[in-house]
Amino acid sequence: MPDLFSDEAQRKRRKALTRPPTPAEKVTPAMPRRTALLLAALGAAACAAGPIWAAEWIRRLIGPRDDAVLMWWPVLDSDLLAIGAPLVLLVAVALGLVAAGQGRLGLSVRLTWLALGVLSVTVAGLSAGASVSVYRDRAVLRRSLPAGVRTFLFSQAVRVETACSAARKGRHSYIATIGYAVVFPDGERLDLASARRPVTHAGVHQWFEQVDRLDRTALGAVPHVVVGAVDGAATHSVACIRDLAAELGAEDFISARRMLKMTQADYLSGYAEPSVAWAGLP
Repeated sequence: MPDLFSDEAQRKRRKALTRPPTPAEKVTPAMPRRTALLLAALGAAACAAGPIWAAEWIRRLIGPRDDAVLMWWPVLDSDLLAIGAPLVLLVAVALGLVAAGQGRLGLSVRLTWLALGVLSVTVAGLSAGASVSVYRDRAVLRRSLPAGVRTFLFSQAVRVETACSAARKGRHSYIATIGYAVVFPDGERLDLASARRPVTHAGVHQWFEQVDRLDRTALGAVPHVVVGAVDGAATHSVACIRDLAAELGAEDFISARRMLKMTQADYLSGYAEPSVAWAGLP
């Protein structure tokens, strides 16, 4: 029989106790259930939405390849979003529950992340040609899922909806501007605010100049409706109008008042700073 108390046997036991464990022997400590649930759900959402957002950012950076286009923005099929968003939410919740039960982000969770990422990249690739291009007399909607092209003639528009609005520049920062949407006979609503990129002072001013050009020409004869008007009388936020006047400057603000169906008398009596009202400036 081997001597269990010999120096050699004791040396082997000490060596076995002090050597690092093999991968098979390692035990990963369990995560708190809440942490595992949150990480799994956030990972699923990031894998599903990340490639689509990245593709949209790249497409906006490249922009249209047609010099006749006044405004342009990429689109994602609304039907696809209506189906995909709830599905991703359900998968995220299910993964979170699985991870919470296991106490870790196991292989099943990571494989699901991979599948969501591949699906998202596929959708982003298929949607690469979907966009809205605004020309001087029309807007063209191109879809990828399903493929198709639809043209909206501004001469057929039934109304233009306007409002004093704000473009979000940052988390707590806004730039005063105009809300401007064109409505067609079938109820289709083309919101030109989607083309306000980048949201900087220069970018918003450039966008406003293009809207002003359309409003003076192709959309000039289309009835304008101010959002929030009661009995034909338009009411706006005083702060918004004052910010808009300061942002646009005197000449462009006159154009903005035209779109908002606001006369100079309306502005001076109800919205202008007292110093401006007394001076009678536009």
